[in-house]
Amino acid sequence: MCKLTFITKTKPNMKQKLYSVALALLPLSALAQPTVTTVEDYQLNTSVRYVNCNATGKSAGAAGANQTWNFSSLTRIDTVVDAVITPNWTPFVSQHPQANVVRRTKDGDFLYYNKTSTENYLIAEHDVPANRHLTHPNTLLAAKRPLTFNNTFTDTFSTLESTSSAHGMGIMNMTVDAYGTLQTPIKTYNNVIRVKVTLVSRDTITSAPAPFPSPSVINTVATLYSWYNNDQKSALLRWDSTAVYVNTATTPTNTGKSMAYYLAEFPYSVGDVDMEATSYNAAIVGRKLVLNGSFTTGLNYNASIYNLNGQKMQEYDFVSSDKTQQFDINTDLPAGMYIIILRDQRNATPYILKATKD
Repeated sequence: MCKLTFITKTKPNMKQKLYSVALALLPLSALAQPTVTTVEDYQLNTSVRYVNCNATGKSAGAAGANQTWNFSSLTRIDTVVDAVITPNWTPFVSQHPQANVVRRTKDGDFLYYNKTSTENYLIAEHDVPANRHLTHPNTLLAAKRPLTFNNTFTDTFSTLESTSSAHGMGIMNMTVDAYGTLQTPIKTYNNVIRVKVTLVSRDTITSAPAPFPSPSVINTVATLYSWYNNDQKSALLRWDSTAVYVNTATTPTNTGKSMAYYLAEFPYSVGDVDMEATSYNAAIVGRKLVLNGSFTTGLNYNASIYNLNGQKMQEYDFVSSDKTQQFDINTDLPAGMYIIILRDQRNATPYILKATKD
């Protein structure tokens, strides 16, 4: 039931191999165990571009010291861009006040995290197209820093899913099971560690979707491999495998496998903000914010101006009296693009608007 999108998107065992005797014959430089301090340590407003690949017949390769993983011949399926953004730009921010980072995927998922200097914890997962909304009352460890060979961590988590009344719990095991050299179709990376994550969860669903009977017990086993070095914060390569078992079945009802390799990281632009078509628009004219749209007379609204760093520049609470609302801006905003978050008292989901200051 869980997607570990900071480690992998695909909607949330460990073996540690001994050194081969032959490694003793290698030079000391080849034996150096890298310590990676940048694992998923994103700055806000970063976009990450990945290439999804055909995973058929592909394994994650060997564990252990001084490995070479050759994935240079992967076959491209498509290119996707995920965004790491401030929660204030997202529709479910009011539900997760402890979140300070959101990963928004092109598939329409919003994943909310609490990120510290050493860890990322997954708080909630909102799959908007599928109308699936999962929270983790007991949060799930999604990333750890720093990491080096043979580090191992275990975490328990719980899951609550509103639309199907699913609830359950699970255990996550994370280990750095290998290090070495990674080859992808675009580059060869040295001083790479590989992080293996195993997720085992058990969820009870009162109103299960077809083809599952109701109620159902869903057992999910997911294995995720991610390769990192200190040059990027993103995983350089991801390999994921998932199997879903219903009730007492020993044969999985659903299975899946995916692979993707890193292409680039770049600053997230206000132009990348995806907005649903709304009946509102915003403009910054001089030192005034002008909002136009289908305001309901007498209804309470809140509007906030954010810069591209996620900093709130101005906030207004008002009762609508007209289709056009104007507000004084009490600070001299620099020229550029801004995000306007508009909420009304009837809806938890905000309207996300863009405005340009000339």
